[in-house]
Amino acid sequence: MCCQWSDRDLFVASIIVSEVEDLRIEPLLRRATEGVEIILALGSDVEGETTAHYLAGELRGRGCRITRIAQGLPAGGGLEHADELTLLRAMQGRREWNES
Repeated sequence: MCCQWSDRDLFVASIIVSEVEDLRIEPLLRRATEGVEIILALGSDVEGETTAHYLAGELRGRGCRITRIAQGLPAGGGLEHADELTLLRAMQGRREWNES
């Protein structure tokens, strides 16, 4: 588990585990308080999805903001090489276009 804190009470969790029992999240739970943002930086494979759902469930109700890094198409990647799940994630992470 990779945990990084900044001065803004920002927490990034990047975890690769195959068993939820392998997680040691007590330090994360202690810091998950009002005003803290926890960013789940996990892959879209089975382990990443399982871990994200587990952590979100454990963190819910603690007053912290839980977010996840964007997933989808890489910069310079062509649509013809993207699978259905990648396209779905890209669509879910879309945002307003603001030219500036």
